[in-house]
Amino acid sequence: MKLLKYIGAAAVLLAMATSCEKDDLNPELTDSDLKVYFRGNGGNAHGTAWEGFDVFIGDTLVVDLMVTPKEGTSVKWVNPETKKTINETLSYSYIPKGEETQKTWFIATRSKEVADTVVFNFRGIFNGAEITTVEADWTLAKCRTENKFTDGYGDYKNLFAGTVNYGCDFEDLAAVMPFELPEIIKGKKIKSAKFQVNVDLVSGAGEYDLYAIAGVRPESTVLQSDHFVGLSADATNSTLIQSKYLSGESVEGSVVTSSATAEIELVKFINDLYSQGGVAGQYIFLRVNASTADLTANDNVQFKGSNISEFAPKLIIAYE
Repeated sequence: MKLLKYIGAAAVLLAMATSCEKDDLNPELTDSDLKVYFRGNGGNAHGTAWEGFDVFIGDTLVVDLMVTPKEGTSVKWVNPETKKTINETLSYSYIPKGEETQKTWFIATRSKEVADTVVFNFRGIFNGAEITTVEADWTLAKCRTENKFTDGYGDYKNLFAGTVNYGCDFEDLAAVMPFELPEIIKGKKIKSAKFQVNVDLVSGAGEYDLYAIAGVRPESTVLQSDHFVGLSADATNSTLIQSKYLSGESVEGSVVTSSATAEIELVKFINDLYSQGGVAGQYIFLRVNASTADLTANDNVQFKGSNISEFAPKLIIAYE
């Protein structure tokens, strides 16, 4: 079995990753069919689950699924060797205990005639891949207020603006971060990509999505057209990486993309850019924006954008 994907997430499990289901992007079915999807990502889960996930020892992989039709469908994760039920939710966390392989079943059942079993293959591995960490260019972080750019007030210039800064209109919040593409040895491909910010303050009940903006550029300048707030269905020229990446339920400190879907989407996005001619020294842009244009003054998530490496937003890439 060839395991194609290494997915490593810091052992910070976001409550929001499993708590909200109201705006998943997968299509709702009205007939008697039964489909299993990765949360927020169209397409059947069988192929990716069978190809499997490599997870570094010491890291955690969180798999979030959804089923359609949802009403009347029971779900459970099962150990295929013991046939014992692990849990009866749409979420499963794999934490490798060492170098190992593990097979886990996800079973969705509507009736004796309508059921589906998705076979997941996991593998725990030592960190043998080459890893590079790219820090966002904090000096060019901007937010949009009344169609103008601003980089915040006084001492808060070390914070990324938009969803994260007092200097922005709280009803129009987006933070855009440029990252310089690293040199990838010819013949190698990215196996893992994680995005990380350091949350400084959480207030209210706002929700904030993570996007990758289409294309690469020779300069790291943030454009006004990079900014967006609102529902993911209305977003253009960008790829949704993780819905509700930050929310009022986020905790202060390091927050890393944690779902299997987010890792898959980010890896695919960056690999596609390289295969389409992107080269080291060019820039890609990631955006964290409010998922609605109707936030209140109490809805606020700040994350640090300092030039101090410890706190800067990071893109952590593993390739082999």
